[in-house]
Amino acid sequence: MTDAHLEAVLASVGDHLVVPPPVPWEGDGARPSRPRRRAVGLVAAAVLVVAGAATVVAPVRDAAAQVGDWLGIGHTRIERQAAPGADPSGLPPVASGLESVSPARAETELGRPLPTVDLGDPDLLAVMPEGGVLLGWDEAATTLWVRPTADPAAIRVTKVVDELAAAERVPGLGESAVFVGGDHVLVTPHRRVAAGAVLLWIDAGLEYRLESDLPYDELLTTARSVSITR
Repeated sequence: MTDAHLEAVLASVGDHLVVPPPVPWEGDGARPSRPRRRAVGLVAAAVLVVAGAATVVAPVRDAAAQVGDWLGIGHTRIERQAAPGADPSGLPPVASGLESVSPARAETELGRPLPTVDLGDPDLLAVMPEGGVLLGWDEAATTLWVRPTADPAAIRVTKVVDELAAAERVPGLGESAVFVGGDHVLVTPHRRVAAGAVLLWIDAGLEYRLESDLPYDELLTTARSVSITR
């Protein structure tokens, strides 16, 4: 029920709450109480209508708030656009043009040990121009971008997805997680790159972005295998 609909309902109920002024009682004894019961009944009905409407309107507003929550996670914002803004055709992948670095250099950039993943040692280690490090595996074109959530120099990025693309919360992964399915565009101040199915999550002060051609179940299993030895 929308606010406008609720207003219309309350207005119609209000018409029935117009109670005429009391008529002087000319009989013997106490005034009959039946008209009062009718008025009380109408008021009670109005209260029930308002309460019922509130229970309908509140979940709608709560749902809107939840939608607002998943449109942003960490330093990443998810934005829906119609084509061609969300079309990644002709764009390079996120690892394109990045230079490989040593594990020591990557750990220095991240400020902590590199994560381990059940895919084994990465085929690529690189420093991202947007901050953090990228681990890449040739298997299923898989990449894991990791960066601290508290980094004041971290660059915000935008995932531009098609209006029909899947974007949903993922329970049980880190402190907060979102899955974005389908091909889309990743936009940063430095570049525009093509992206596929991605899991985004935050855990223990780090923001993770796992992209892969793996099926969703395997992608989620891989994400849950990510750990950092402290």
